[in-house]
Amino acid sequence: MANDERFKLSEEKRERTEKAIKFIKTKSVSPEEINHQLELLNTPPIKQKVKMVSVLTRPQIHMEHLVNNIPSLKEHLSDITNQEIIEQAELRNEGYISKEQLMASKLTKLEHVWIPEDLDFSKLGGLSAEAKGKLSDIRPASIGQASRISGVSPNDVSILLVYLGR
Repeated sequence: MANDERFKLSEEKRERTEKAIKFIKTKSVSPEEINHQLELLNTPPIKQKVKMVSVLTRPQIHMEHLVNNIPSLKEHLSDITNQEIIEQAELRNEGYISKEQLMASKLTKLEHVWIPEDLDFSKLGGLSAEAKGKLSDIRPASIGQASRISGVSPNDVSILLVYLGR
């Protein structure tokens, strides 16, 4: 097989994989479509429509469970006959899920990094003027709370963490 042919096949495979990933990240699944499968796998049923990707984050659920139970996904992937592409989509999605879980874990830890009640935000160099004002007005108890304030950037949160010795 010539290099051009291999490249073309590889590119087609990549495009089909990306198509599958985009679909599961943007489309929702209803309880009627998936709850039977969830119950068979001893994982809690869903109560309302959710993105397919959120169902796929459950450790018991694999791409084949979704494909076999969700007609719209099966139809969308009808041109994907190669099981390897479905597995690649699942693997790439697992990377996305891992990053999201890591981010959630970090945010949870920030909830337990307390800000002293008497901290004078106006004296912290590096904080944006907007962050100084908002933090002084709102007086968040933790870094997690501070990170959710509109106008407090990730850079401002980093500066607070450095100041607090974290």
